[in-house]
Amino acid sequence: MEIELIVLLTMLGVFLAGNFLLKLPVSLSMVLGAVGGALVAGQGFPLRHLFEGTFVYVDTFLIIASAMVFMTVIEASGALEALNAAIVHRFHKVPALMLVLLMLMVMFPGMVTGSSTAAVLSSGALVAPVFLMLGIPKAKVGAILALGAIMGMAAPPVNIPAMLIAGGVDMPYIGFEGPLLLLTIPGAIGVVLALGYKYARKMDRDTVLASLNTDIGKQYGVKIYLPLALLVVLLVLTRALPGTVPNL
Repeated sequence: MEIELIVLLTMLGVFLAGNFLLKLPVSLSMVLGAVGGALVAGQGFPLRHLFEGTFVYVDTFLIIASAMVFMTVIEASGALEALNAAIVHRFHKVPALMLVLLMLMVMFPGMVTGSSTAAVLSSGALVAPVFLMLGIPKAKVGAILALGAIMGMAAPPVNIPAMLIAGGVDMPYIGFEGPLLLLTIPGAIGVVLALGYKYARKMDRDTVLASLNTDIGKQYGVKIYLPLALLVVLLVLTRALPGTVPNL
């Protein structure tokens, strides 16, 4: 039997034994499989490979963790609630544009964190009552939020699957913005208009406007949106002027 096949079978056997028999997490089972394969191949304990392998995706982890902290701070500051009220208050006379902006708001947390869960739990929880007040049925509101969260997860600047694939093949995560926007934004706009426009154009404007919480926006004014504006500016500058503005 070829040594390569023996190494492969050893790695698979150790992985399956650790995962199914010892009930270890998949990650630890894979580490044990790698160690077993290296020992059988005569390479000894692969300390260098284990050390380097754990840091392959450290930049991705830092992006996700930082984005989660940012979204938590933005949500706690009331910026999302103020933005939600401002969109409805300013664009309630143009239902199609209002729905599109609300959908983008649902997508935003997923776009910066790469997590659809973050989109549903943060902006989704704020936008859902507005959709219901517009007269959209609960089932369709759920569909809009679910699809918006998934589209936001796939949209740039943070697409975790694409970043993991790029890191795994040692390819820079550059140039994905255009294709990802083309794949997500039109679909998100089509979904929210198809499911919600016929209800939004018949909404009771007085009731909807009266239910909005505009106190936060009035209290802090434009200042409450400065973190969001700074984030957008930095994202644009790092891509428009890559040789001048460092990618933070």
